[in-house]
Amino acid sequence: MTDPLRDAASRALRELGDAKPGAVTRVVLDVALDGRAELVTFALEGGALRWSTSGTDAHVATALAWLADGAAGARATPAPEPPLPRLSWPPGEPTDDGGQEARTRVRLADALDDVVTTIVRVGVAHPDSPSIAEGLERLRRELPLPAPLGVSRWLGRLRAALDAGDVAQVARLLDGASRLAEELRRDRPTPEARRRAVAWLGATSELGGVERISDRTLVEVAREHLPTSERGGIERRYLVDLRNGEVFREERARTDATASVGPCPRVVQVGLAEVERGGTPRRIRLMQYVVTLDPGRDELRRIEANAYRRFAALADRYREWLGAEPGQAEPFVIVAPKTWKHSGEAPVGYDDEGVPLGFARADDPAAVELLDRLLAPAPRWVGGRIVDVQGRLLMVPCVLAAPDGEGTRLHRLR
Repeated sequence: MTDPLRDAASRALRELGDAKPGAVTRVVLDVALDGRAELVTFALEGGALRWSTSGTDAHVATALAWLADGAAGARATPAPEPPLPRLSWPPGEPTDDGGQEARTRVRLADALDDVVTTIVRVGVAHPDSPSIAEGLERLRRELPLPAPLGVSRWLGRLRAALDAGDVAQVARLLDGASRLAEELRRDRPTPEARRRAVAWLGATSELGGVERISDRTLVEVAREHLPTSERGGIERRYLVDLRNGEVFREERARTDATASVGPCPRVVQVGLAEVERGGTPRRIRLMQYVVTLDPGRDELRRIEANAYRRFAALADRYREWLGAEPGQAEPFVIVAPKTWKHSGEAPVGYDDEGVPLGFARADDPAAVELLDRLLAPAPRWVGGRIVDVQGRLLMVPCVLAAPDGEGTRLHRLR
């Protein structure tokens, strides 16, 4: 049976010439079924196929049949190595013995508990203890390959907190790991358990935890490179939704090329995207989008309109975010201080009520120094990642919006 779309592709390929070797890891299909056209997106992750659709399971089945038919007619290739068991809950009733997936989840839960117990017993005064190193290595062995970004980033943060002797941060990270271990052992997880697992392990077709959004305007305002347990760390991008001011994060391993295109800053008109229901800021995958460079005056003013102007309210929200996801939440916010002063070597912003917000020199002294140089004239707003040190709310500054005549100019600080 002929396929008009594949026939047209063959003709176009003959006109363009031979294609270079490569791999297709994501595809978006427009599937027409019973007079109704819907989008179906497939992505290959860790050797497993995951999908989302704006339609029904029937649209997915039609798209799968089309893909499978193309694979059957393609040139035979050596069979790939079977992927490691995925960390997910089965959609139906568990099997009598729990199944391979259940055993994989329990092993990961045991490894997390082992790390928590070992660090609590040894203490942060001995971060290079062989017991801690052994526990972390066991945890890494239980992770699928490549390691999920959520767990990888958690391991990087834990290592940094241990090296710094930051008892509060270590306790917070271990609390998050302990919660995840408890929920991984559930045979029938609650929606909250699934959401927490998505934050750590990423969304899959079994875990769910994905929301589709469309027709949004996002402005990417900042990027930063963050350490993880993997070489090279991750690149994280922060995109502000002009509709309500929510900040999303797009992130990738430094060795992974699967990310949206375009420099920072930029305006992204989103046709279709997937957002994971995880910790703040929520992770986004852009699927259909158009990029425009250099955000205009109106876009930057709308970002400013949604900025925090009461830092007491920001502190309350920060506690809520950490309470919900102590091992994963790394909030990024936009603030618009009313006045600026110096406290020691670092600048301090003050809100309308005189409440201060300092900047974390220990995390990135170069970014804070550059911020200090750009304080005249006073910025319209500053964006950055929120942290706390000994009960004080601080920001790791990533971007500054400075007055530029009647407009605004963005300065990346990291």
